[in-house]
Amino acid sequence: MNESILIFVVLTLTFFVVLLAQWYDKVLLEKIDHLEKEQEQKGILKRHFTSGKKRTKRRYTRRTLVKD
Repeated sequence: MNESILIFVVLTLTFFVVLLAQWYDKVLLEKIDHLEKEQEQKGILKRHFTSGKKRTKRRYTRRTLVKD
């Protein structure tokens, strides 16, 4: 194999690997968006990521429950 042919093949393969990675990233992002929309409809994201209610910290001592 000639040196220039080898360089051309390596560069071409590198280019196609980059294109494949970009395509797969796009597919994964579409799947993630779809799953997030389904979770929002089910109310799962609301349950875990809302800042409406503020929780009180609780710690237990030996005898009583202490609220901070």
